[in-house]
Amino acid sequence: MSRIAVNPHAFGNIVPKEPRMTVQVDWHARLYQRSAYDASYLELAKRRILPFATRDEPLKKAAEELGIPIFQP
Repeated sequence: MSRIAVNPHAFGNIVPKEPRMTVQVDWHARLYQRSAYDASYLELAKRRILPFATRDEPLKKAAEELGIPIFQP
């Protein structure tokens, strides 16, 4: 079995700068019974303080509970 030494800084562009984001996405997905895909958008809107646009009522409710502003056309 061979081993490879890897410089952890060599992958700086692909390693998340905020590793807790994956934990938050998982938490949102479980709490609101949403997919990881939906939960990722919730977390992104929350972090960037962006209005959230959706026609999915349970997803809209989750956004409102997280304090994310809802887009109003």
